[in-house]
Amino acid sequence: MTAAPFPLGPGTTAHQPLLAWVRRVAELTTPDRVVWCDPVAELDAALATATACLRVARQRGDRLAAECLAQWIDHRLDQRNGFSPRP
Repeated sequence: MTAAPFPLGPGTTAHQPLLAWVRRVAELTTPDRVVWCDPVAELDAALATATACLRVARQRGDRLAAECLAQWIDHRLDQRNGFSPRP
């Protein structure tokens, strides 16, 4: 039995080996849908939230929270800079 083709959606990726792998796995597992994640967008959202929390921590004078958040943000910015931007 062959599964019906599933939509990949426009602009999901241009990486042909990845698309071929996803198609093969989908044929074996027959999912209802395939969900694509954008780690850059997710990381950007987390950085925006952490930056807002850092501002609040500094306004309240919570030095420990501010220091922890600043370190987390620095680490995640290094991670973010490792991703290539989407065209």
